[in-house]
Amino acid sequence: MVNEVSSITRENRQNEKEPSEEVKMANEITLKETADKMTDPNYKTRFKAEYFQLKIRLAKLREFNTKIKASKLSNGEVEMPIHDCPDELLVEQEKVMTHYLRILEIRAKIEGVDLSALDD
Repeated sequence: MVNEVSSITRENRQNEKEPSEEVKMANEITLKETADKMTDPNYKTRFKAEYFQLKIRLAKLREFNTKIKASKLSNGEVEMPIHDCPDELLVEQEKVMTHYLRILEIRAKIEGVDLSALDD
């Protein structure tokens, strides 16, 4: 157990220096870039904007939850991010958002929406 925590702590310190691949991807497309597309008359454009907004928000929430967990497992060696919400609720929110993202991906396959990029 101690080795597990030490390993997680080392891994988290490395991850703190460099954002995860998911966060990097989310940062390539910003929420601001998707905002105008949410009012586009084409539903596929709105669909893609919604999908990318969700991916961005989910990546940031996952990163935040990871920091909380790392702080708890490292007995404070990793700084606890400031938050007022119960940890369990944040974890539940992450699960629901992940499920919703999966639903959007399945719908995209069925409806022929290309999710590889925000713009066609």
